[in-house]
Amino acid sequence: MIIIIIKSASANDFISDTSHINTILKKAIIKFDSSKNQESLQLLISALNISTHIDYTYGIGKSLLQIGHIQLESGKSDSSILSFKKALPLLKKINREFEVGNALNEIGWAFCNIGKQDSAEIYFNESLKIQRKINDTKGEATTIHSLGLVYWAKGIYPKALEYCSQALSMNEKLNNKNGQAITLNSIGIIFGSQGDNTRALEFYFKSLKIFEELKDIKRIPALFNNIGLVYQHIGDYKMALKYYNESLNIKQLSHEKLGVSSLFINIGDIYEKQGDLQKALEYYLKAEDIRKEMSNSPGLANLYVSMGKLYLSMKNPLKALETLKNSEIIYKSIKDPNGLANCYIQTGLIYYELGDKNSSINYCLLGINQAKKIGAFDLVQQGYENLSRMYENLGKTAQAFNSYKLFIALRDSLNGIEKSKEIVRIQMQADFDKVMQKQKIEQDQQLEIAQLKSKKQTMIANIFILAFALTLSVFILFYINFRQKQRHNDLLAFQQLDMERQKSELMNQRDELEIQKNLVIHQRDKIMTMLTDLGESIDYARKIQQALLPSDKTLENILGKYFLLFQPRESVGGDFYWVATHENNIYFAIADCTGHGVPGGFMSMLGVSLLNEMMSRSECDSPAKMLWKLRDMIIRALNQTGLDDDSQDGMDIALCMYNPVNRNLVYSGANLSIIIATSSPHKEGEKICVQENIVELKPNRMPVAFYQRMQEFDEHHLVLNSGDSIYLFSDGYADQFGGTHNKKFGYSTFRNLISSTSKKPFENQHDILWNEFDRWKGDENQTDDVIVMGIQIS
Repeated sequence: MIIIIIKSASANDFISDTSHINTILKKAIIKFDSSKNQESLQLLISALNISTHIDYTYGIGKSLLQIGHIQLESGKSDSSILSFKKALPLLKKINREFEVGNALNEIGWAFCNIGKQDSAEIYFNESLKIQRKINDTKGEATTIHSLGLVYWAKGIYPKALEYCSQALSMNEKLNNKNGQAITLNSIGIIFGSQGDNTRALEFYFKSLKIFEELKDIKRIPALFNNIGLVYQHIGDYKMALKYYNESLNIKQLSHEKLGVSSLFINIGDIYEKQGDLQKALEYYLKAEDIRKEMSNSPGLANLYVSMGKLYLSMKNPLKALETLKNSEIIYKSIKDPNGLANCYIQTGLIYYELGDKNSSINYCLLGINQAKKIGAFDLVQQGYENLSRMYENLGKTAQAFNSYKLFIALRDSLNGIEKSKEIVRIQMQADFDKVMQKQKIEQDQQLEIAQLKSKKQTMIANIFILAFALTLSVFILFYINFRQKQRHNDLLAFQQLDMERQKSELMNQRDELEIQKNLVIHQRDKIMTMLTDLGESIDYARKIQQALLPSDKTLENILGKYFLLFQPRESVGGDFYWVATHENNIYFAIADCTGHGVPGGFMSMLGVSLLNEMMSRSECDSPAKMLWKLRDMIIRALNQTGLDDDSQDGMDIALCMYNPVNRNLVYSGANLSIIIATSSPHKEGEKICVQENIVELKPNRMPVAFYQRMQEFDEHHLVLNSGDSIYLFSDGYADQFGGTHNKKFGYSTFRNLISSTSKKPFENQHDILWNEFDRWKGDENQTDDVIVMGIQIS
């Protein structure tokens, strides 16, 4: 037990004691600013005991206020609120309005930490009134910044940015470097919450630069953590871990539990991304122990989301769902819209794994709508990606297609190559600034040495001049000779300095070239990674398209004797072929969709899915009616209304229905004709062209899509003979550039080629057509997707 012996106090003794208390308080504040919280707390307790004994109101209030600061920084928000509220009436009683405003502001921060943003806003506004009343501009800027972070926590990002920008402007006018750095960090957080990683990183580095100039070791770790979060978000886990560990080392030395728990969560997230699930869980459980001890609701809710995702990866969906439900309860209680949106989307994924498809879609839609309200577009992107998979699994092709298009659009907007280049540029600029600052210090030191050397040389010269002046009459010739040598030495010294300057410039240029080289290499590696990801996405789309197209075995079983020349221009094509049977009829078609590559591939998959859907519903009376129905389904799937900003997607198609019993062929086409090689005579008509041994059946000149003229489709009926051949084709073969004059192959040339090829054995016709196409194309690039299908009637 410590016994404090106090003698009877006179007026002079009271003044002496209060002066001593004020000295203790100043020392405590200095210790707190140096992150020596335990030493500061001991001094404050001593000041509080002495102030209480002599009834020194200011000493009691100020001690409680500073104790509250330490409790707040240690994560003991509830305890800090009690200390601040005890200090408030004492400081009001003695009209210490500056400290009253400070106490109200700190209570607001404590409520922020436990997720009670509405209470925090009330206290910040009370603080703002007092600070404006006493013209405390610095305190006013701090409180406006605090209100900005309240609106950020509520998900009102435009208002948050407005308040933080106002606080930054005020701090710049006051030349308050510390306030500028704190506000720049907050603006970076706001941009990061909206998915704008480039702007976030830019403001974080600005803030870090000021804190490093101020040597503020308390706040530098927070910047390292935030920068690490950006690198984690863009997938650069090595850089993220580097910044997290730098922050963790500092925070563990200062015993800052809240910051340490946040870093445990972030490091756990990295290990989860890298597949080390057990190590990730180890870090999450460490963080959970600290968060529960500190009653930190927002941090605990965020942690439960991360743990839920981890349990799902560990194939324990029930444990994941239980954890996410705890997170949802906390987010609703603290009114955190961003956290709630993320929680809904993750819960949707868990229900999907549990097989509850309806609940998975409902939760995913809840998350998307919540994220849209607050402008969290990275969460909207994630939600649409999950939603497209859910719809695809339920067989809702059109909804899956639309959701995937929205995901692709948001992904490209948020994570474009230009943004990645900008992030690399900001990182390299920060590193370059450090190098230049170091070089400037070295140059200043060298200049100082050169100036001292010059002064020394000047002094020596003056001594010699004085000696020569005293003996001028005797040593005149010697003096002249010496001066000549001195001038020669000065010239050599000047030349030497000039050479050193040129050498320094060359060294600087070499260093700058090395920095630029490293920047280019880093950018190249980033672009190669993105190209690899893009290639994997295209390969995935190609596999989906191949899975939807009929296999060789299916074609042989349905068509019998056939050949197929199918050559997409890229990995994924806009042309497709389709076969099916219904009752006694065989249906077959080829189609040319708008575009080629991935966009054309999307349309081809939609076309195959819709044709299969019609067959499953037995909506296959005739080819003309099927094309009418297909056009209607595509218009509805793509929301086409005929307006200028509508999607212009659609397809050209040749569709046939053949009855092998009576050998009756029915054809209907949209911009694609068919050719029949036959030995029977046929008459020419409006849409029938006869040439030697072939008959061309012409299509309607309108696409299967919204069009200014949408009439019914015509049908052609022909009875075929055994040995007759049917040829379906897109315009890709005829449109190919090549030959000696690099011109199109041409439709008439193609029709003549079909005529001559049809006379050859059917099993050789595929190779004849392919060899002619390859010969014509030569070294030219393929112009379009190419498809030719031949069928021989048995």
